[in-house]
Amino acid sequence: MHLPWWFLPLSMLSLAVPVTSLLLIGSGTGWFISRRKGRGRPARIFAWCTVAIAPFWLAGTGFGAWMISGMMAEDAERARLNYKVSEATVIDGVDIPAGAKVSLNNDGTLRAVSLPDGVSLAASGASWQHVIDFGAHGRVSDGSLAADAVIHGIPCRRDHVADFWDKDHLRACTLSRDTTVEVTIKETGGASRTQSFACRAETPIETQVLGHGEVGVCTLAALAEIGGVACAAGSELKLVNGMLDSCTVAKHTRFGPIDLPSGSFVAYSAGRPEWFRLPPAGPAVDAFGLSLPSGTEAGFCFQSEALRRLAVDQAAYVTVEGVKLTGAIEFDCGLFERGALFEDVTVGGKQLQRGEFVSRADLSPH
Repeated sequence: MHLPWWFLPLSMLSLAVPVTSLLLIGSGTGWFISRRKGRGRPARIFAWCTVAIAPFWLAGTGFGAWMISGMMAEDAERARLNYKVSEATVIDGVDIPAGAKVSLNNDGTLRAVSLPDGVSLAASGASWQHVIDFGAHGRVSDGSLAADAVIHGIPCRRDHVADFWDKDHLRACTLSRDTTVEVTIKETGGASRTQSFACRAETPIETQVLGHGEVGVCTLAALAEIGGVACAAGSELKLVNGMLDSCTVAKHTRFGPIDLPSGSFVAYSAGRPEWFRLPPAGPAVDAFGLSLPSGTEAGFCFQSEALRRLAVDQAAYVTVEGVKLTGAIEFDCGLFERGALFEDVTVGGKQLQRGEFVSRADLSPH
């Protein structure tokens, strides 16, 4: 925050008011006594000291009074916008029960309500408890549900938070029961089709920001095939702009240039394979000319299906140019760049220890 040049010196003068007050009282008293006793020279000295100190005292006390009045005004405004209602009232069309704490926006519209335990509030077609945040015109923006409710066609569970993109679109809640939803899926050729799948109860569900309220994230209650990818029951399915973004596959799946086993996690970007993670247990997978151990994560280059990175468990390794590497391993679209050693090894006549990093130049000096 940028403060004007005069703020700091005036603040210092305000803090120094006790000192300048004592000096002013002392010089004034000295002038009065000297004048009464007819001591002209000391009286003049005390008079000039009083004149010299007075501006600093006035500036400090004036600035301090201005700051205090400002803080009092802020406290008054805060009290006006945040208070506890002693009896039931209506604000922005919302019935506020007695005992609730209300927060208003600067224009007087409802911003939030904090309810006592066991007390609920009805708004936006549902019953709410605890703390509820509001948007324009008394619409709930987020809050904890006091009872199960069907909101914009989605059954939401009590005692969990539900929030909204806007008045017509739920953003997220926790499902109260298994629910079949319909979404628009974009095909590879550009065409679109409607597909339904079941989302599991007691798990979060989210809608797409640009999907007109269509589901974007949910945990599958049953296997669902999206764009030719079989997503496993119990896995989290994520859709972005009508295209599969990520899920765990239920069967062997072709992912770019690789055949992945069931249980692999796959992620896409605008329909292109972006990265994957092998199941935590299982046989190694041959890919990119390497043998990838279970649990390995691999990412592709941008708009390319060449290898960009690997993340290998510290207890496992991949062999690159005859050297065992582990952890984060970087590639330049297929060409090895940098990685950490899995074990002590001699490279180019130099003894290196486990965990040290080696580069392409170290492994291929010529």
